[in-house]
Amino acid sequence: MRCDCDEHWIPITNFAGVQVRSGILPKKHLNFEMVASDSAYLRALLRCPVCSRHWIRQYPMPELQGSGPLVFIPVFAEDARAHFDATRTEMQAWRESFEDLGFYRSISPETGPGKCRDSSCDRLRSKYSVFCRRHHFRNLKGRDPQVP
Repeated sequence: MRCDCDEHWIPITNFAGVQVRSGILPKKHLNFEMVASDSAYLRALLRCPVCSRHWIRQYPMPELQGSGPLVFIPVFAEDARAHFDATRTEMQAWRESFEDLGFYRSISPETGPGKCRDSSCDRLRSKYSVFCRRHHFRNLKGRDPQVP
């Protein structure tokens, strides 16, 4: 018997993938059996009763009213429970990385005419800042950007 899980069994490895999959649910998700739950991170480990595949059901944007859209993340690991426990903050890390890249790209280009105010930096300052993009990010976020 073909399971509805087949059409959704695609790895998700970053927040862009989460956004694409948000709100797209396997048709039989209401029949999934709950294996474990983690209310602190609004997520649960589920098992499909037809194919026995495991899924993590999570609300990726809990600050939205109603916690936003659900996302179902397929679990490819052999030990689904260990994977569930080990990836507790994975969504948070994916989202932080995604949002950091968006923020970094939104900082105006380094056009000068002056130099970055950080004494160890030789780069031009961003158009609307006294710092270059990297040091503007650090000044506001308190850490270096993890961008290419």
